[in-house]
Amino acid sequence: MDERVSLTRWSKKHVTQGSNKNSTNMLEWNKRTVDSKSSSWESSETKCTIKVEREEAKLTAWENLQKAKAEAAIQKLVMKLEKKRSFSLDRILNTLRSAQRKAQGMRDAATASQDEHLCRKAKKTSHVTKNGQIRSLSGCFTCHAF
Repeated sequence: MDERVSLTRWSKKHVTQGSNKNSTNMLEWNKRTVDSKSSSWESSETKCTIKVEREEAKLTAWENLQKAKAEAAIQKLVMKLEKKRSFSLDRILNTLRSAQRKAQGMRDAATASQDEHLCRKAKKTSHVTKNGQIRSLSGCFTCHAF
């Protein structure tokens, strides 16, 4: 570790003053350290990228799960509302049918009442024609009444 620190602290003058063998070794060593640093940087960058992608995949999966849950809840609510709607519609239609039956019963009763009333009138008129007398107020003041 000390060699590396001392080598990095040396200026260019010191490198050029050394022998060609030392300078070549130092340049190769510098290249290796730079290459190793860049490769370690790339690998750490790749690791970070993979980590970010994994997190993004987890978030996407969670989001899709939440969407599926929401859609299932909506479908459940729609089915429940449709069932209530059907039940309410049946109840209203039954009430309408009941009202129609009652109205028909009232019509039948009114018709029967009218028939009975007409029958009574017919009996009265037939009774008058049998006796031969027509009852009226004007008849009271004529000579028949005295």
